[in-house]
Amino acid sequence: MADDCDRLRVRGRFIKKDRFKKSTRMDSLNESGKSIQWGDHDYGSRGELPSEPTKEETPILVENIASNVTVSTDIGQSENISWNEGRRVVELEVLAEQLFCNKCNTPLHLKDIVGEMRYGLGSLLEVVCQICSGMKLISTGKRNEKGAFDINSKVALAMMHSGMGPDHVVNFLSTCNIPPPDPKTLKKKEKSIALSLMDEASDSCKTASAEEKAISPSDELECSFDAGWQTRGSGWQYNSNTGHSSLVGVKTGKVLDYDVRSKLCSICQHHLGRKETVPNHPCNSNWQGSSKGMEPDMALSMVTRMDNRGCTVGIIHADNDSTTTSRLKQKFANIKKRDDKNHVKKNLSKQLYAAANKYKELKGKGVIAYILRCYMYAISSKQSKEDELCERLDSIVPHLFGDHSGCSGDWCTYSKQPETYRYKHLPKGEPLSNENLRKHLETVTENYKKRSSQLVDLGSTQSNENFNNIVASKAPKNRSYGGTSSLKARVSAAVLQKNEGYTWVNKVNKKALLSPGTISVRVGQRIDRKRLWQKKNSSSVLFKRDRFKRKHKKTFQQVKAAVLEGETYQPQIEENVSVRDIETIPTKYSLEGIDNYVVFDLETTGLSRTSDITQISAYDGMNMLNLYVSPRQSISSKASDVTEKSRPVLVGHNIHSYDVPVLRNLLREFNLLSSFDNLIYGCIDTLKIAKREIPKADVQNYKQQTLVQKFLEIVYDAHNSEEDVRSLYKLFHLKLKQTCSGKDLFPFNYLSIVEGFSGVIVKKVISKDTARKLSCTGLSLHHLELAYKRNNDDGVKSIMQEHGLKGKTANVFKKFFSEKEE
Repeated sequence: MADDCDRLRVRGRFIKKDRFKKSTRMDSLNESGKSIQWGDHDYGSRGELPSEPTKEETPILVENIASNVTVSTDIGQSENISWNEGRRVVELEVLAEQLFCNKCNTPLHLKDIVGEMRYGLGSLLEVVCQICSGMKLISTGKRNEKGAFDINSKVALAMMHSGMGPDHVVNFLSTCNIPPPDPKTLKKKEKSIALSLMDEASDSCKTASAEEKAISPSDELECSFDAGWQTRGSGWQYNSNTGHSSLVGVKTGKVLDYDVRSKLCSICQHHLGRKETVPNHPCNSNWQGSSKGMEPDMALSMVTRMDNRGCTVGIIHADNDSTTTSRLKQKFANIKKRDDKNHVKKNLSKQLYAAANKYKELKGKGVIAYILRCYMYAISSKQSKEDELCERLDSIVPHLFGDHSGCSGDWCTYSKQPETYRYKHLPKGEPLSNENLRKHLETVTENYKKRSSQLVDLGSTQSNENFNNIVASKAPKNRSYGGTSSLKARVSAAVLQKNEGYTWVNKVNKKALLSPGTISVRVGQRIDRKRLWQKKNSSSVLFKRDRFKRKHKKTFQQVKAAVLEGETYQPQIEENVSVRDIETIPTKYSLEGIDNYVVFDLETTGLSRTSDITQISAYDGMNMLNLYVSPRQSISSKASDVTEKSRPVLVGHNIHSYDVPVLRNLLREFNLLSSFDNLIYGCIDTLKIAKREIPKADVQNYKQQTLVQKFLEIVYDAHNSEEDVRSLYKLFHLKLKQTCSGKDLFPFNYLSIVEGFSGVIVKKVISKDTARKLSCTGLSLHHLELAYKRNNDDGVKSIMQEHGLKGKTANVFKKFFSEKEE
């Protein structure tokens, strides 16, 4: 203990040597009368400070900040970083007003900085005067009465506004090469500004309640209620430690009241974890029951507070997932409940999908969606009486089973064309026939008829769901803020954003005696205008139709990809080898990114497809391959380079009908067909392109020699395949290539695919012409059957649409495979 006598002290506290030197220097500067002139904020909520501080006001002086240990440690000094390292956040106007020497009134220069004392994101710069050698401390931004920098409080507010935590702010600033404040400093500032934030949110709710009451047609308000939790859960896993709720006015769409429940308190946990007595403190925990019990309790608290403010809640929109209404009626007997439309639809959908496990008729494509649409059309239609709703509900089941006597002409078109009427979304276009399913649906109908009083005029909790999304953006579910007041502060920020828009930051700044921030106001106003436009646009019929189309397209693309790829992801799929289906169905051909074209030609002993080849020539624009059956010369290494190309497109004239079949037959004879086919991307027949693009009147015929002479003005020996490929290569690139597309490509083994369809051709399921069209896309009978097994309803149709084939052909194969299974 004797060594402690030699340690440095300031105001009875041990401090480090560097801190002692700074404190001593600042004390000497204070005594010499040096001070910095700086102006305070210009808004009326705070008075301006005197330009020349008095003795009693010395704690706010810049020079005194280092000697005031309490103030400086409140901000926190991080690791030693030189003033010329990294970037700084500076208020230029505040900085400019201080750049003069207090002794000689000479302008100071930033190049004369000799040191820096950082307090969070604020700094005191030590600048030396070149004239009198005096040193002055210059503040980089505004500070409050206690000397703390405003920027640190604003960073804490921005942290909550953007949904970040202290560590995220540190990571963000350090990545920008800005020395970050200590996380503990941010937590202190967050706690400090949270009080202003919650007060402003409370005032906003009171103002919104007054607005709602003023425009409400009766003395009793109509509100929507919903709750949310900070941990995702389902079924029995609702075990969140925190939850929040909101009461939104139907007329204004603003939050009239809100509440937060938490089982956690970080201070209690800290002391209990160390087996210490918990000291008296403002405990953050206000709930000890189950997580599910938070919702009705918060609803009762909010409705009671509203009643105490003279705003009685008469009608409440809520879901049926809790006992909220039952508990409310124990205290408020006259309160009425209206079911939320989205939850009604969601719960009915769950019932139908559960029934699909028992009744296979419901598993067909669009069947459940169609039944759900029938019920929701009856429920959503505006009825003034319960009898009208019950009458509409009674007509649904008979309609589904073919009895249209009770159907209305505004939603059922049977009365317009009884003879040709077909159900668009029921299997085979016919009514349902399973009597057990009918009894089940009748039971569902009776259950909804019993609740007809709540379904006559459905409510909506979409505003509450929107509020929950705002809360999730400020307090993400993958982070925990429930142990402190941070969660309630973030929920309060969500309330302000819902009620006031993005300019709420300005109001909190004024409440906390901070400068409003012109840029914050400007950006907030711009975002509010954008959100208003988006809201108006999203409610238009055109937008909703486009959204439906995009959703339908996305669903189709997803189904198509799953059919083409086969099994890719499934629980325990690697352990069950029998269910693995990893063969990929070929997609449609595309010339995008293809720049490797090889023109080839054959010379044969005759005109038959079984003729022998006497000469093979291939040319890719640089290298020539010329082979003879009985070669009189060796093959050069340069000519063999053409065979090293990766998956080229073979181009030839009339190759679809002659050259490819001849080459295919010989390759198959020597068991080389499969290996060769794997090396080729596809084939293009220039004869078909020429007939499509060149009018008959422009040429005598479509022979290669005629086309070359017409467009290239070249006459060559047509019985030498080497001359053929050179001339065709020029003709293709100069005249025909620009008009090619993926539809002009066909697989080298197309004849093998056609042979695979011979069985269904014999059974007259499809014609030979249809088989040839399918073969040119690369789709074999095996691929179509594979697609059907992967998705009975849309498998065949999706891949045929991908290749531009008609849906009628898809229905033919779907029926064929279905009968084959039976």
